[in-house]
Amino acid sequence: MWATHYQWAYSGNTSIDEFIQIPIQNTYKTTDGLNLLLGLGSLKTFSKSYNETTSSIVDYVYAQGDRVRFISCGGNTDGDESERQYFKEIIDVPIISYAIYTQTELDDIQDTEASEGNIVDGHYIKIAEPTSNAINFEFNNGPETGDNEISLALNTDEYNVATSGYNKVVVEIYRPKKQVTGDSSGFFYEVGDKIDIVDAGTISRRHLGQDNNFFLDQESGIEVTAVDSINGIVDQDGNPTTNYASGTLKTGDVYTRVREISHFISNFSATPEITKLNCEDYYLNDFHPSNVWNQGRLNVANNYAEERRLSASVYYSDVFSSTTDYNGLGSFDLAQAPYFDYNQDFGSIQALETRNDELIIFHENRVGKVLVGKNVVNYADGESSITLSKNIINNYATVYSSENGCSLNPESIIQNNNNFYFVDIKRGSVLRLGADGMTKISDNGLKDYIRDKGELYVAFDPETSTDGEFKIVAGYDPKYDEYIITLPAIINKDNDANAGLWGSEELSWGEAYSLVNNLSPSNSEAPVTIAFSEALKKWTSFYTYFPEFYAKINRQFVSFRNGNLYKQNSPNASNFNTFYGVRHRSSLEFPFNEDPSSVKTYNSISIEGDTKLLTDMSTNMGQYNNSYDATIATNIGFKKVGGSVSSETNGTSSVYLYGDSETNFYKDLAPGDLIRIYSTESENPQYNAVKGILTKNKIIIDSPTENVSINNRLEVIDYKTKEGVQYSQIPFAPSKTSSYNESPEVNYHGDASNVFGLGLHKVNINGTYNYSLDGSGDFIGSPFMGNKSVRVSEVTPGAHYGILTLSNDFDYSEVFNVVYPSSDDILSGKGSFGDSSDWTPSGQIAESSLTFTTLNSEVKTAAGLTFTKGVQYKVSFSIKPSSDNDSTNATVLFKLGGGGQYYEITVPYAEMLVGSVQTVVLNSGDVDNQDLLFCIKSGESTGGFVLSSLTVEKLTIPVGTYIAKNGTDSSSDSYVYPAEYKLYSMDIDSGDTNHEGFVYNISSNSVKFKGLTTSSDYNVVGQKFFFIVKEGLIDGEKLKGHYLKTTLSSHWYQSKYKFNLYSANTDLDKSELSNR
Repeated sequence: MWATHYQWAYSGNTSIDEFIQIPIQNTYKTTDGLNLLLGLGSLKTFSKSYNETTSSIVDYVYAQGDRVRFISCGGNTDGDESERQYFKEIIDVPIISYAIYTQTELDDIQDTEASEGNIVDGHYIKIAEPTSNAINFEFNNGPETGDNEISLALNTDEYNVATSGYNKVVVEIYRPKKQVTGDSSGFFYEVGDKIDIVDAGTISRRHLGQDNNFFLDQESGIEVTAVDSINGIVDQDGNPTTNYASGTLKTGDVYTRVREISHFISNFSATPEITKLNCEDYYLNDFHPSNVWNQGRLNVANNYAEERRLSASVYYSDVFSSTTDYNGLGSFDLAQAPYFDYNQDFGSIQALETRNDELIIFHENRVGKVLVGKNVVNYADGESSITLSKNIINNYATVYSSENGCSLNPESIIQNNNNFYFVDIKRGSVLRLGADGMTKISDNGLKDYIRDKGELYVAFDPETSTDGEFKIVAGYDPKYDEYIITLPAIINKDNDANAGLWGSEELSWGEAYSLVNNLSPSNSEAPVTIAFSEALKKWTSFYTYFPEFYAKINRQFVSFRNGNLYKQNSPNASNFNTFYGVRHRSSLEFPFNEDPSSVKTYNSISIEGDTKLLTDMSTNMGQYNNSYDATIATNIGFKKVGGSVSSETNGTSSVYLYGDSETNFYKDLAPGDLIRIYSTESENPQYNAVKGILTKNKIIIDSPTENVSINNRLEVIDYKTKEGVQYSQIPFAPSKTSSYNESPEVNYHGDASNVFGLGLHKVNINGTYNYSLDGSGDFIGSPFMGNKSVRVSEVTPGAHYGILTLSNDFDYSEVFNVVYPSSDDILSGKGSFGDSSDWTPSGQIAESSLTFTTLNSEVKTAAGLTFTKGVQYKVSFSIKPSSDNDSTNATVLFKLGGGGQYYEITVPYAEMLVGSVQTVVLNSGDVDNQDLLFCIKSGESTGGFVLSSLTVEKLTIPVGTYIAKNGTDSSSDSYVYPAEYKLYSMDIDSGDTNHEGFVYNISSNSVKFKGLTTSSDYNVVGQKFFFIVKEGLIDGEKLKGHYLKTTLSSHWYQSKYKFNLYSANTDLDKSELSNR
């Protein structure tokens, strides 16, 4: 079950001792017709024999029990072997006797040759008649003819050497082994390649062969044996089968080669043929001892053998002598017991390291030191000394007192000089083994953190997961003298088979400046890379790279990712924080926690450094529940720079930006500031750094802008700079805690200092979604005056806007991430054209489609539709060319209801061919309850088209606020409404507060706003108290709490540059109540 690979094993030739394959010079039948004499003259005796004409060491000496096997016969007279005939049946007979005969003796005993002159004397072996039956044969290369049978029978009057199987016969003379070794001895040698076992460890495991798969397991009920028989490959029942692993052994103990040997035809004086005999032999050649073969690794078959893993034993090899040619590093002589068994209670040995002449043994649970070639002698007085020992290794000289090992993570062990660093994740510790013993360096400020990681290890037990390996890779950075550890991610998928998976997924930072905001702490742990400084003896940093392996080349620290090698600590001054091709951000998280018993109000923050940083801040006290578990938060992000900016050449890339008359770059910017630019030509902002301020209205930036035309929004991180200090007021926070769950429709909108009261008023309805509050001079002093509605062509990317109306000449999703609510098809299936009575005229309806074949043909609904005036509808349809149309585009006009405008759409012929779906958004007419849908074909006079799958849906306004993702150059009259100021009301009876809409115009006598509900739904009964709330990050209350948790983060664009940060300070007021 456990095997993952297999290899063919061969015991060597276990049945044949010696053999030789030669052509037979002459064959003579004995006078009794029962036996046959085979002449060996081609091998020896005569001057033209093989051994006489060459320096061959090949010979044959008869021994009792030798046998002959017939191989082939025939062939051309010129020695060409292409027509040689190979016997398809095994013809194997014993040798009766061996003798040297003279011609006279042969005349007396042979019955083949009539003339004495054709008799050839020499060495002969005698065999009985091989067979009386005809023998099947096959040609070497030539075409097969006749019935392919030949005779070896002797007891027939028609016996003739020239036409029988004895003509130019080739035989193998061999000597069977008297004692078979091989299989019974249990010795086998590996030959061939190592081959995979597929699905190892499962019931469907199978051996891969060169051609087929061999299913192995008997429990599966699939054949497990196959035999190569004379009838082909069969299973154990004798039935043909292909269910086996097949291959070709390309190594063994027998060579196949050509032997050029003489073959006499008739008598001694005849000219011999030289036959190029294809033969097999133990020897690579016939002229010197060469019976060697690549035996491969020796294996012993032992039925009592079993696998045993010695998890706490150390083996050592023989010696390597540098002054001789002896290398015993690959020799492990078990007779010498070259091993030592160590304490298994310490767990398995995970790593062996050396330090000077010491062997450091890292177990799972402990670490010990062993002396090599030395011994410790202890004396009665407690003293000890080290002496030489004839033993290579002995028992522990020292077991370090700390009950820690490296768990199952030897990859975390790193040696630097004489110090070893490693992680014991099971016990939540990081340790250093040095000359002073074992030290828990995780206790230097990281004790609880590593302990919690260890508890996660116990909870999720990653070592039993089959979905990935749990590896704690580590390295030592010689440049900064840091031991660096990378812990993999943990993903806890509730109710999932993968629960507790430790993986190598890289969970990156989000675009926002909160830490790892795409993780849910309840079910996942991000990968972590942390660094310990040996010089400072403390943990110094978290890093945002997660490699597969660390190493160092001299003093160059390197890491591996996806099999590629990367140099760490690149000197490129504009490529900081870039790991494996991805730029990351720098982040520093710390608390302001002076006098933690006191509740403090935090007013401002200052940073001593050369860079403005994005800042997250939170405290532990909220207005609602004043709980330590709930926090309130705010942040310092980007703010708008006054005025608008444009490029030098109005759209062409440039390193200069120009402001308008409202811009004052001296006040708002400083060299080194990160800025972002929203342009109408791009969906996403572009980032740059300020290199210098040239004038009040001109700056130079670090890289050319792209597509920055006029009237673009410029933003900068909301810090001011003075004398090398970045400082900012801490923005007000929403007066609710992070744990306070509110309905999405209900939001807190700041305290009274940020509310602009308008007084008690009734709402006047001026049209759909249009409302006003009227008063005689009541609204003087309101936060802004004048018209605030904005055309869609004037929106600023990145700003908030409210959408309360629709327009048939503009799709709001072009600028905003708008999703229109879905609605039903008001055609109620008529657009499938299944019933011609739904349409008039009905003659153009056929086969569930509407066909137009003539110019200006017209079809409309027969009855039953209702289009409300002034409402938008979406028409979708699929169109294909008719049979008479081979190139003409389609022009279609739609109109909903009486008084509406025609809307025209042209569908290219290419789109019609693929039946693409077309969409039209249009208004209905100016009269309610119209039931007309006009579809008119116009344009070319030839070529029709077929309309199908027609649907009409009423569009619902996606009421709400949206961030403009980009600008537009649309000439549409569509308007949106700035969401900066919102109108709220409070019911004076119930005290309920509601968001009423967006203010778009204020005069001294009127406040006009776009409401969130239609006039038919609006409640105008009774008076309400109305007020305007200015929305934004600066509204709410000041941060209060026992501490101020702060995160300073660089933006990803800033991260490519090196920056300096020296200190951070906060200005605060202490509470008179809690400051005792």
